[in-house]
Amino acid sequence: HELVTKVMKYSDNSGLDNYSVTYRITDGTGRFSNGSTTETVMTDGSGSARTVITPDGMTGGTANIAIEIMRPANEACCKPAVKIADCTTSKTWVPAEIKIAKECPASVISGSTFDYVITVSNPSSVTANNVVVTDNLPAGVSYVSATPAGQGSWNLGSVAGGSSQQIRITARADTTTGNVQNCAQVTAEGGLSDQACCNTAINSPALSIEKTCTPNVMICDMIEYTVIVRNTGTGAASNVRVVDTLPDGIVADD
Repeated sequence: HELVTKVMKYSDNSGLDNYSVTYRITDGTGRFSNGSTTETVMTDGSGSARTVITPDGMTGGTANIAIEIMRPANEACCKPAVKIADCTTSKTWVPAEIKIAKECPASVISGSTFDYVITVSNPSSVTANNVVVTDNLPAGVSYVSATPAGQGSWNLGSVAGGSSQQIRITARADTTTGNVQNCAQVTAEGGLSDQACCNTAINSPALSIEKTCTPNVMICDMIEYTVIVRNTGTGAASNVRVVDTLPDGIVADD
């Protein structure tokens, strides 16, 4: 951020040249153009003294600045330099922020596909630059596709303050059963980073069938068949269908 101090004549507001302006950070964070917390700059022909103040790191904060203005000495008239004004100002830096959130289903069936949804947001008012998301899928889960396209790493570039970007990863549950945790990381310029994880239980159905019938009957007697289908696995079985073809000599009683 550039600091400009204008030194002018009271009578006609014309600029005063060669006046010294000393900037000093009294508290807070920051450095001037010379790399120090104090810098003296001479006014130019327009009466302007200029310096640049930069923050220490990316954490934000406020620098309080004292400004002292000196009239130059007049050796011909034996007049020393004289302080003609004191003033103060401040500069506040608002840092960028980066956050990441991750969503996934609580449970899925082995062999099915499902989505991980990653949301990267910047809750500050300052743009976050060089934003990169990394998500390496855990064992037991395989990559299918992603939007935007990519696998393992996505360079989002800049994320404006108050905005967000989303990544959707479609994966397949390869493990028969078990819990898998997937973590995604985001980094940005200035050492910004965040991480989010989510857990998914991979379940698998296990079907068994049991059939009993009346052991002894006479001709034309009724025979009762009982079919029991059990799921002893950890996940729901869908589209379950039982087929039972009666043998010759047996007629169903509708």
